[in-house]
Amino acid sequence: MLGKKRGGISAARRMAKKSTPAALQTEVNTDDEWKKILERKGLVVVDVYSGWSGPCAGMISLLKKVKMETGGDLLSYAIAKSDDIKDLERFRGKSEPTWMFLHDGKMINLLFGADCPELHRVLNEELQRLQTGEQPNFLMEVTERSPEEEKRLRILEETRLAKEAAKKAQEEAEIKAKYEAEMNHFTSSLAKETCLILYPWVFKDEEFHRRDKKSSPPYMELIEELLPDNYKIAEEFRKQLDETIVNDMLKEFEHETSRVPIIVFKYDSTKKNDIKIIVSNYKSDLMNFGVFERDKPPEAKRIATSIEEFEEKAEERTGYEIFVCVVRKIDSESFLAFAGIGPYHVSESPEKAIDEAAVYFPAPGLVEEVPSDDEENLETEENPEGQNGNAAGTGEPVATAL
Repeated sequence: MLGKKRGGISAARRMAKKSTPAALQTEVNTDDEWKKILERKGLVVVDVYSGWSGPCAGMISLLKKVKMETGGDLLSYAIAKSDDIKDLERFRGKSEPTWMFLHDGKMINLLFGADCPELHRVLNEELQRLQTGEQPNFLMEVTERSPEEEKRLRILEETRLAKEAAKKAQEEAEIKAKYEAEMNHFTSSLAKETCLILYPWVFKDEEFHRRDKKSSPPYMELIEELLPDNYKIAEEFRKQLDETIVNDMLKEFEHETSRVPIIVFKYDSTKKNDIKIIVSNYKSDLMNFGVFERDKPPEAKRIATSIEEFEEKAEERTGYEIFVCVVRKIDSESFLAFAGIGPYHVSESPEKAIDEAAVYFPAPGLVEEVPSDDEENLETEENPEGQNGNAAGTGEPVATAL
């Protein structure tokens, strides 16, 4: 009979266990495990990955080679699953291999990609720095973004902005092309016709009292002196305007002015003489001008539309008057001229200038008035049978087709 030697199987198991090689990379899945990695001495290289993509397996042979030939006990590796580690949350959901180099719990380098020669170079470089006591390129908390990360974020943001700008430019080009096509159509189809719009205030006197059109000098001058030699009046009618119609009428004006950047300058009353000279020299670049009681729009009343009018009509001056100039920002000469006489306010940007100008110089509002009985009688007497399509005394603008 053969007897088994006591302890033979357990000894064999112990020998087998002794000969089993230790894992090259420590697996890290929790915050507690990650904390222990940060406490390690020497150089620690961590393969940071997301659960859906897994760690990089293609570099195992290189990591083994460097550890055996150069690193020894000074070098250790780990694979860290970023999904459940708070310090690594910025790497979640990414598939690109990420190599984080740690020393004394701080990040000293960060490398992206599966570039074997580059990883080999950086590994040897950081090991040499550690052995010689040389300072790393940077020393940061693991939660901070490395210079390489900041660079990548800048590139991504620049790419995003470039795409947005290209998309916006394309949209604007399409809008412009559509607008120009419409204008070309109108130009060709209405080449021999035009339309004059006379707003209600044409038919008011200096005190803003209503008057019939034959008592309106602008209307009579237009009808009797300016038009007869060049145009024949085909139709004359009244039209009640609403906001939609007015916006359509002003579309071309808005299209043109939206292309030209503007700047709003505001001056106190001590600059009156300087403004007078500059306005005279750069009149073509001045889009709007007004003298206001004080700088409190929109309550502040505009008391003059020119320096001359202010000097003639402003009898009681308070010294709080302000002079507002809306200037086309086309060339530097006019801009510098207006800026050079000491405004106390200059628009921060052409975009803000549009809003500022609208406060001081709003577009004319729609006028809706009930006509007086006298005017209705006047209109009836002038045109008892409704000739030329006139609507009696509604207060609407007169549209004259030529």
